[in-house]
Amino acid sequence: MNTEPDKSFLKEHNISTRRIFPYSSLVCIAAGAILFATQIMLSGNDDKRMPLLLIAFLLVVIGVVKIFLGGRRYVYNKSNEIMNEEVLYFEQTQKDVVENRLQNGEFAHLRNSAINNFNLSLMVELYTTKSGSVAMYRIYKYIPYEFEPIGEMQFYQKGE
Repeated sequence: MNTEPDKSFLKEHNISTRRIFPYSSLVCIAAGAILFATQIMLSGNDDKRMPLLLIAFLLVVIGVVKIFLGGRRYVYNKSNEIMNEEVLYFEQTQKDVVENRLQNGEFAHLRNSAINNFNLSLMVELYTTKSGSVAMYRIYKYIPYEFEPIGEMQFYQKGE
């Protein structure tokens, strides 16, 4: 199931995707390299050094993988604000209230009424700017074994 917004939708609403560099990957690589270098320089029992060398190797591999699998973020180009993703869950009986709050930009009320239980039948994928002035969202309904989109990705802009 592809949940990515359509490229034409993003272009129409002046939203772009930017690659975010994962700085934590540099920390993993540096820690692995330092651990590896200290174990190579130290002389002594090779049997005791092998687990630490393995850990160093795994840290470097994890760091490299995180660089290539770095995340992407949506950015609203007019204000250059990053759009943060949230996934909220609701009861099916709340569908009309949820749709109304999304259309009116009542995101704080929506977050407060969300239930922290992913076993519910209604899910909202919500991307909002920090100021809350721009958002894009999609509602999903649980159909046995997976959530299926009810409709297309929607766009909200305060004042529109």
